[in-house]
Amino acid sequence: MAEQRQRQTPPGRESWRLTFHFDGSSVQLRRSERLAMVAPGAVGAPPRGGEQGGAWLEVLDEQDRVIFHRLLHDPFALRAEHHSPDGRIEVHFRRPESTTFEVLVPALPGAQSVRLWVTPPSLERVGAPAREQGRFTLADREDDLGS
Repeated sequence: MAEQRQRQTPPGRESWRLTFHFDGSSVQLRRSERLAMVAPGAVGAPPRGGEQGGAWLEVLDEQDRVIFHRLLHDPFALRAEHHSPDGRIEVHFRRPESTTFEVLVPALPGAQSVRLWVTPPSLERVGAPAREQGRFTLADREDDLGS
């Protein structure tokens, strides 16, 4: 009988799909799974938490060094744009509500965890610096997404 082998994905060709749940005040990593696909690359220099506003996810190695970052657009779904016929665009802010969002990052050698930075919803309107919203170990997991 021939030995059966699973096809392995070459290095750099795997990604983590991370599913987060925001309950209106805190964030949990609900699901993480490795996929045989290439994640998009990072854009620009990594932002600095506590100094810059916005939202992003950092991939950290075992010494907590940032080895990759992914910029995120409104992960808590707090902004809505209104486009007026006269060409003006107005941004309106919603109250924080429960939502789920996904982030795709490369499965890099040495990656141990991820850290999520987001400007707190109550301070977003004034452009306050982002704060750490959570740090999560990279491991395959599947939690109950129904709650």
